[in-house]
Amino acid sequence: DASTNDSSLIAEDIGDFNSEIYISPSGDAVGFMAEGHKFHLIVEEDEREIGISGYVLAISDSGKLVYYMVINNNVYSYFVYKEGRHISLGSESRYDTSHYGNGLIFNRDLTQVLVAVNNNLYFSMDGSKAVCIASLDDEVSMPDSDSSWEFSCISTKAMIRNNNVLFLPAKNLCNQLYRFA
Repeated sequence: DASTNDSSLIAEDIGDFNSEIYISPSGDAVGFMAEGHKFHLIVEEDEREIGISGYVLAISDSGKLVYYMVINNNVYSYFVYKEGRHISLGSESRYDTSHYGNGLIFNRDLTQVLVAVNNNLYFSMDGSKAVCIASLDDEVSMPDSDSSWEFSCISTKAMIRNNNVLFLPAKNLCNQLYRFA
């Protein structure tokens, strides 16, 4: 706990398998993936298992939202888990050469996310169904090696960048300037 400088045991024997630890922005929720696609989510004294057959990307405060990605036959699908439901945020084939610039951008408390897939930009707030807010033509030509095709925020520098996932310090994603072209 950063505010009191206290440490507490969150789980035993998790070092026996290869797993990453996920911590919410406030530090009140911690999670890790266990064998059998069981994501263990710990909030205060409460620990629960969530069936997730993919790769966890982030968890919000109090563990209310768990964002994850599933890869199946080269199709990358993004989801948010909220209150027992797995809600689709979008999917794309990595071998479809007419689409570029996939990625996710989260706000600072992980309650908002922008998802760029299949030349579309989707927005989700508080784990809601993603809404398409922008689209590019389906006939996008391959960018030149000299050009800069990307999906990024140009008004606020990311706190963390993990491959195609950005974590912004902004509270609201709607008042930022993005490059989606």
